[in-house]
Amino acid sequence: MRYCLGHDTDNTVIIASRMQCDRRDFHSDFVYYTIDPVSDEQIIRWLERDAALRMIGGEERNRSCEIRRMPGRLLEAYIDMRMKSMSCSPENRDRIFAVLCEYAADSYVNGDSEERFLNWERSEICTQSEICTQIEAAGFITRRSQTVHFRYSVFHQFFMACYLSGLSAEQLNIWMDAHKSDKRYDESICYLVGILANHCSQNWILDYLEQNNLRLYVKALAYGRNYAASEVNINFGYACHFFARVLRTYESIIQTHFDNIYRLFDGYSIDDTGKVCIRGNMNLRQRTLSVCMYNGSAEAKTLEAVVSGGRGIYRIEDKTGVSFDFEEHMIRNRREYCYDLDLLTLGPDTAREIAVDMIRDQTMRAMDRKNIFDGHVDVLLAEYTESKLRRLRSKQWTGNSESILTLYTGDYDRIIHRLEQLSVTNIEINVCASLTALIRSRVDDVTELLDIRPDLPQTDLMLKQGRHSDRTEAAYSDRQLLKKIQRIWTLSDDAIRRITTEIVPALSAVRQPARKIGWVCRGDGFSGIRYIEVKTDEGEDISPILEFREDADRIGTFGDLASAADLHGTGQLQRLGKCESDVLRGGTSILQRYFGDYVFHSIIYREVKRDFERLFGRR
Repeated sequence: MRYCLGHDTDNTVIIASRMQCDRRDFHSDFVYYTIDPVSDEQIIRWLERDAALRMIGGEERNRSCEIRRMPGRLLEAYIDMRMKSMSCSPENRDRIFAVLCEYAADSYVNGDSEERFLNWERSEICTQSEICTQIEAAGFITRRSQTVHFRYSVFHQFFMACYLSGLSAEQLNIWMDAHKSDKRYDESICYLVGILANHCSQNWILDYLEQNNLRLYVKALAYGRNYAASEVNINFGYACHFFARVLRTYESIIQTHFDNIYRLFDGYSIDDTGKVCIRGNMNLRQRTLSVCMYNGSAEAKTLEAVVSGGRGIYRIEDKTGVSFDFEEHMIRNRREYCYDLDLLTLGPDTAREIAVDMIRDQTMRAMDRKNIFDGHVDVLLAEYTESKLRRLRSKQWTGNSESILTLYTGDYDRIIHRLEQLSVTNIEINVCASLTALIRSRVDDVTELLDIRPDLPQTDLMLKQGRHSDRTEAAYSDRQLLKKIQRIWTLSDDAIRRITTEIVPALSAVRQPARKIGWVCRGDGFSGIRYIEVKTDEGEDISPILEFREDADRIGTFGDLASAADLHGTGQLQRLGKCESDVLRGGTSILQRYFGDYVFHSIIYREVKRDFERLFGRR
């Protein structure tokens, strides 16, 4: 600090402190500032400005503006303020609110219509003709071309949520069964979680989503952080209840949505012995909250809770900004997740969010290991087995076995017989024999699942290039290279489709079916693949299309979707019955990505990991 102030008088020193009264022995020229909480009333006044209104939902005439969502409690307070600003009686305000709720539900089904809106206005709900004018003056709706629509999409979504909150439990259950997967209602269901009058009703919605729509469940949890501040006694009973909810949510999600891969999660054993147990600790002095899931014996306690470091009164407030960052520790080969105790300020459903966060972390780790689906997907199993055989062939003690110990021969019995003949007792030999026998029981022709080999004579120069440079495609003719990439694309897409629809069906909710169209270029300017992904409807052909194109390096740029049609030929999309608006994304990849021992593993696990990130949200 002395150096900065002594050598340059224009420097400004800012000292941040968590303690508002910590002034220490600073110089008298220091200026002190404090950061005070912003009240809802202040935020609502800011929302009156046009710029803030655009943050709520974006005007309908300006589709390109960024849409940001607000917490339900804040939006509810803003709408309540707008309702109270109307120059009408409280009775008419109630009628107006009922009209907006009914029209929100109706317009989702039948679309915007001035006639239907006026019918609502003239119905038994409200009988005064000036109400429509008052609603429009309040800024909730606009009229255009014989239609009445909500001025901001967020208003439409919120009043739809208010309509749902007025349904009986039986009616809401019927509605949820019919619309649980309709993404048009996503925001309305999330707002519903936040505006329900009591925690029991909110719990019912969250429990329903937990079982039926994991994607929306993860999203809706953040909307429920709107309950009034209260004081709770953090004692052993409270801790037991909290950690029991963590365990219940953890097991429910895994058993419902990840049943085919449940063994990858903490607490589950490979041989299905024991049971899932939880150990939780709330340390009030260090202000930490730790959770550990492990596989316990049949006699072990399912739940073990500890409260330490202080007395039990703790204030629960609404602080939606607290993050779910955690530290991980390994204790006796058990993973322990440590969180900030202030997470409890997020509300009663913090236990649910911690369980989701643990599942998210363990899933991401499994995707990085790239092995969890190998036993389910034939192309992954074949690639893994061939890599093991390749490693075995490099051993000197295997003798002259290079032409035998490979799945490319398609002769399973010969491979297993040769492995049995080796006079060395080695675990690698047993693994290769077991994997080969497993493939034999599942696949008739394994060569259709393997990468395509080069077709050009491999001179000494080519072998040297293949080993020491990235020009490994030099051993492939243009035609053979196309066949190779076409097979990789086709088999990878089939594997990803099976993983996201059969093995982990929850991923199908976040994956848009698409057809990949690409072209290969081999040149000095660009040597790789340019591709676009075009959305497809149910029943459409989704097999990838690939061609060789010498001028691909001169057409388009990375991510330039505007030139997608020109990039692949103006007639290609038309022949598929598609247009530029159907292009989801575009990209490039170097050819080296399609060479190596684990090409399929790299592509498949990378794409599935992205789907998991869409499902759980990025950290």
